[in-house]
Amino acid sequence: MTIAEVNALSSAMFTQKVEWVFEHSPWVAGRTWRQAPFDDVHALHQAMTATMWAASEEEQVALLRAHPTWERRLV
Repeated sequence: MTIAEVNALSSAMFTQKVEWVFEHSPWVAGRTWRQAPFDDVHALHQAMTATMWAASEEEQVALLRAHPTWERRLV
């Protein structure tokens, strides 16, 4: 998928296509979609990272806990 195709996606489709980037946390993708269009994949990743850092502490902790390594460490 090209960045032009990504930029043309609806909010729902964008979320579906890129939510996996941040541990299947659709809220990151959903909030980032509002910042489109993106110049390139690096700009998209920067926007998603900024969205994550702007989230509440609770949301950030939930995202960290969604990482597969987190579950293995709890065992």
